[in-house]
Amino acid sequence: MRPEARKTLAELRALSRFDDYMKIARAELASDPGNAQLRAWIETVDGLVTNEKAKLIPAA
Repeated sequence: MRPEARKTLAELRALSRFDDYMKIARAELASDPGNAQLRAWIETVDGLVTNEKAKLIPAA
């Protein structure tokens, strides 16, 4: 496997871990809907992860 492909694969794996964190955070938010800090964190991280995935996975 080429080094570029390895790097991309490692980045995608890291981003998938953030998806797991987001699932946990959303579950926490469901039990505490008034938590503004958690809501802001989710929105920020979700936007960052989406942008990074878009850079790594070209649109078909």
